[in-house]
Amino acid sequence: MNKKVIKIKNSKLEVFTTGSGRPRILIISGIHGDETVGPLFIKKLLKEVEKQKIPGTLTIIPEANREALKKNMRFLPGSIDLNRSFSLPASPTNRIRGLAKTIIKLCSGMDLVIDIHTLVRQNAVILGVLFPNGSNSVQRETQRLLRLSGPEAIWKVDRVKESWIKGSLTQACLERGVPAFGLELPDNRAVVNKLKNKLMRILSMRPKSLKNPGVYGRVQERAVGPGFFQPKAKPGDLVQKEQVLGIFNGSGQKRSIKATCNGTLLIVRQKCEVREKEPLFTIGVKVGAP
Repeated sequence: MNKKVIKIKNSKLEVFTTGSGRPRILIISGIHGDETVGPLFIKKLLKEVEKQKIPGTLTIIPEANREALKKNMRFLPGSIDLNRSFSLPASPTNRIRGLAKTIIKLCSGMDLVIDIHTLVRQNAVILGVLFPNGSNSVQRETQRLLRLSGPEAIWKVDRVKESWIKGSLTQACLERGVPAFGLELPDNRAVVNKLKNKLMRILSMRPKSLKNPGVYGRVQERAVGPGFFQPKAKPGDLVQKEQVLGIFNGSGQKRSIKATCNGTLLIVRQKCEVREKEPLFTIGVKVGAP
């Protein structure tokens, strides 16, 4: 495993590479500094990769946003969200824009980019994220590879309803003709070995036949103010409209948080304090195959 350190305005980006030729796969985590399960998974994956011969070239970036990770913050005060910066022009004086430009350059020419995130203080199924960007051929290849990676469900981003999601690494790769998808992990270290085994199958080019995961649009419920949330359902549950999914205690009042539609519970907040507008749960509503 070869290690390269790229210096970017008072920070650095560590890039690990092994193998040669195709397929060329890049796996990245740590774009958001408060998402710790992804970097932990990558460290486990690095050890596993060193034990096995991987066909093609594998590039791994364990900690994309190193400075934010040190502070355990999504992004630093006075800074901008790295995962909304990949469509912005580069700037020699802005660390995040310089970092985004460097990462995009590393992704160029890849056969696949996998961007790993953590759903902070949330329990969830292993969720593949499919953006609608890119040509039809790039979309088809992305969908094929996403299914082979073995997610338990796929969130298909709605081009119209979720058009506010812009500037992510996955979108930027797709628009440049590089197949790419995201993986959202629960905030639970127990998922690390499970995901490692799934990705080693695709990296070793030995993917077994997998059951097609459901493809969903998402419906979220967010906290209307600060308080304490206690879940009453778990990820993967089939839920009915008006079903109680949790109890929210805020402003001196306790109230039941109910499902706003029928569907599959993909994500639910852990038992913890929440801030205003933080998501409490996400229900998946089945859509047509991608």
